[in-house]
Amino acid sequence: MTEDKRQYSGFIVRGQPWHTGHQRYLEEMAANGQQPVLFLGSSNADRNRTSNPFSTDERIAIITKACEKLRYPDFKKVAPIFVPIYDFPRGPAEKPYEENGEKLVPPNSKWFAQFTKFFADNNIAPGDFTLYYAAKDKDKKNYVFYPRDLPGITEKLIVRNEDLSYAFTLLGVKRRQVELTDENATDIRENLHGKKRFLVDGCDDVIRDILARERAKNTDYDGRDISDESFDADPMQVLRHERRIHEEELRKPSCDPGFHKRVLIVGSEGAISPAIIDNLLAAGHDLVLSSSKAGSIEELSAKYPKAAIARTRVDLRDPRTWQEEFWVDLYKKHDIDAVINLAGIISEKPEEGLTFDAINYRPVPAMAAACVECGIDRYIYFSTQTAATKEAEENAQQTGKPLTYAGSKRKAELALGQFAGDLNSFTVRPVTTYDPKSPDWGRPMTLPDLANLPAVPVWGSGTQEMQPVSIDDLAKIGRLIESPAKGARILDVVGPEQLTLEKIMRTVRRLRGDFPAIHIPYDRALRLADHYPLGGINSSFIKVMQGREQHSPLIDSKPWTHAIGETKLTTLRAAYNHAAAGDLPLPRPPIREYVGQVARKPDEFYALLRDSGADEALMSSVRGVFEKLAAGEEPPLSKVQAAALLKKVIETLGNGPAPQ
Repeated sequence: MTEDKRQYSGFIVRGQPWHTGHQRYLEEMAANGQQPVLFLGSSNADRNRTSNPFSTDERIAIITKACEKLRYPDFKKVAPIFVPIYDFPRGPAEKPYEENGEKLVPPNSKWFAQFTKFFADNNIAPGDFTLYYAAKDKDKKNYVFYPRDLPGITEKLIVRNEDLSYAFTLLGVKRRQVELTDENATDIRENLHGKKRFLVDGCDDVIRDILARERAKNTDYDGRDISDESFDADPMQVLRHERRIHEEELRKPSCDPGFHKRVLIVGSEGAISPAIIDNLLAAGHDLVLSSSKAGSIEELSAKYPKAAIARTRVDLRDPRTWQEEFWVDLYKKHDIDAVINLAGIISEKPEEGLTFDAINYRPVPAMAAACVECGIDRYIYFSTQTAATKEAEENAQQTGKPLTYAGSKRKAELALGQFAGDLNSFTVRPVTTYDPKSPDWGRPMTLPDLANLPAVPVWGSGTQEMQPVSIDDLAKIGRLIESPAKGARILDVVGPEQLTLEKIMRTVRRLRGDFPAIHIPYDRALRLADHYPLGGINSSFIKVMQGREQHSPLIDSKPWTHAIGETKLTTLRAAYNHAAAGDLPLPRPPIREYVGQVARKPDEFYALLRDSGADEALMSSVRGVFEKLAAGEEPPLSKVQAAALLKKVIETLGNGPAPQ
């Protein structure tokens, strides 16, 4: 075997699993000094016990074990080249048809193009390759080839009573027909124990390890266990259970041009959208963003030069966006394949047209109806866990009363559910998302902002239980457009651990020293949020905390984990404890923004302070700050004085200093 004129040989095989029948021909290739190439078929097929029990990676592990002792004549080790081959549906021009009473079968050109691409990409001349094949009568057909199918075909060519391996000869490949024996035609998928003799030495141990790992996952994903005795009797039974959708299966291969979708993201100016956009572009999808951020398209295009990224203008305050026709025109204009709706507001500004009804609810049924009209089968709606509360349900069902934040989200969910028979949709419900890489969690006055104040305001007891989710895990909602799931599904987007509100705030606090927690009663917290909402100071979140003063059952994170093709999620403690405090960004709470908001309408704040027992000295200090701000002047306070005043205000709202 010389490097300047290497000879290759191989065959197309699913290898489910690899056995001695396959191994015989690999040994022959090695004896002839040929480099083996194994085209692993059905690499994107769903895994199941009867047809495709083992993933591509698992098959490679089994075959690699089988080759441990395989050597060339010069005693060098044999290492096959593995080439995943993906199944494709036939296009209309590839369907069998009759001509002059004769059935003609065009080849699946997308499927076959993978082989021509292999030769081209690896600079291998087809004449240096020998294809091993076993001809079966049932595989023989009258094939018809067109110039589109194979390079070098200039006109229609009919080849009668041949199997598809003949197409390789048209490329210039040599064929080696092998005898069809009981050994190389055997199927041992259903009875590994009974046909163990067909396994190459050592491969049964690899298979058993694979199935043992799957056995553990079954317990994780469906709660069912398999006894040792039952597993020993039939290890393959683990594949009767629902298997995890691996990431490599969920994200289909780049050689499948029909898989990469053109995705419309509505609400792409939101704080979580950059991570979701990155996730989608990394997976090879094209995007249309309803964003007006200057330069964002250019920056993304520079990072992902092969992606098609476009911008469109969508203003959900416009009543036209509440009509199906608006979205039909938009989807058709941009050739949209899937829609992700991240749009939503957590507080209203009616004077600007920003209401829960207009933004959170009304566009949703119109978008869904347009998806059905345009044949778009994947719609993802970004909701909230607060939509699952009794109050949200009642608000969504009632008429004649204004919608709340949670009620508007629930009303949109109900509207989306009515399209379940015609539209495959996911509603995702996160509650608290964290990002240790950034001091900004996406909106002003989030939990890290509050946790890093001179005194830490904690709503209620602080023992309310939550399951915060990492923004990196949340960003994988983009994978749901790749999921094979059908119907309308609602997913709770939660982290894997349950932590109290105070534990979360202790974890995300970056300041050194103690944790000066001040527990704020709910009546005062809600008065503050109703009149001066900002980020984590919003009535919906505070009401959720109030409802969780009793023990909250752990929400199962496995459906979410499974849906995005992961085995585990990041924990908040691991994320924040991974690096020393000095290595993580220190949040800068937007106090100036918040104080400025209060200063513009201070009367309710004065009343709240008085009702909380503020003395005249504190009232005078606060009033002096607000008057200076209202006049456009800087309050005459040093940073230390400002921090002390802020701490005194928070302590007063909590009825005095918290015990140390």
